[in-house]
Amino acid sequence: MIIVKLEGKEYEIKSRMDEINISEFDEINNIISDEKMNSTNQRIEMLKKLGLPNDVANSLGYKSLLKISQEVMTEKTDGKIHDVIVVDEKEYNRR
Repeated sequence: MIIVKLEGKEYEIKSRMDEINISEFDEINNIISDEKMNSTNQRIEMLKKLGLPNDVANSLGYKSLLKISQEVMTEKTDGKIHDVIVVDEKEYNRR
């Protein structure tokens, strides 16, 4: 989670893959893949799905929108490419 401070209020937004479930991931993927939506609306809708209230997300300035969405979309990793990853005690091999 990240804490976003806007106009004196704090909002928690999911920011890591392990904080969302498969359904939420699928919904976010559909938003990002929607070619009918421009990139600004895609980011706004994504932030709503991740926990930012609708009225706050809809009133964000462009700089705030970019900063928040970049923070959310930057998964913190060790920078290495792994041959095997473990998720929920299951191993997945890199293709």
